Amino acid sequence: MDVNLEKTKQKNNEKEGNIQKLKKELAQSITEKNQLKQDISKLNDAVGNLEKERDKSGHDAASSKAKLIQIVEELKLKKNLISELKKENAELDAKLK
Repeated sequence: MDVNLEKTKQKNNEKEGNIQKLKKELAQSITEKNQLKQDISKLNDAVGNLEKERDKSGHDAASSKAKLIQIVEELKLKKNLISELKKENAELDAKLK
């Protein structure tokens, strides 16, 4: 009977060791999970900030493009005006001669 009791105690000790090992692994997994949650939160914040930057850059680019188009149009008008003024000057020079 003592032999059976010893075997049972030995099995119980092994199982207790396994339980402790599993508890330790569980605690490590929980710690790792919490760290990953924090990392995900930080990354989500970074993504949000990058999206805001992208939207602002897109708006700035559209605004700059609109200004460029306006400046190009103004330049065309000024070139046309210069051409007309040169023509008038040429006509007036011809009349004066």
